[in-house]
Amino acid sequence: FNGPRCHQCKTTVYGGNKFDEWSHSFEVGAFTERDMNDAGIRCEDVSSMIVEGFCCHAALYQYGDLNQAKAHIKGWKVFPEGSYDNEAFMAMGAMDNDMSSVQVYVDTHCMGAVKMRNSASLLIPLIALALLWI
Repeated sequence: FNGPRCHQCKTTVYGGNKFDEWSHSFEVGAFTERDMNDAGIRCEDVSSMIVEGFCCHAALYQYGDLNQAKAHIKGWKVFPEGSYDNEAFMAMGAMDNDMSSVQVYVDTHCMGAVKMRNSASLLIPLIALALLWI
């Protein structure tokens, strides 16, 4: 967990279908419609995006207040690390040009599961070695 990918988490959104036109990157945090407007991003003008970082996720929201006023508070759509051109973006269930706010976060459950899996894989040779002594 010491590589550069393990210590970054950001999402870059694009106005174009293939990571083109305008772009803006968001580090870990929650960004409302007002935050997006302050950054010069037109609300409801995102067509593709890239999520970078180990266990990094981006939760997209249809409403500018991170869906706080709606019954479905979690996220409109959650994207794990990856590149999503417009086709992949919509295949994940997002709607073109319909994102109004975003939350970028490191999924602690993902990190815990990977650490546990890595620890278990280190123990297996030790257990096998211990069984040889029995």
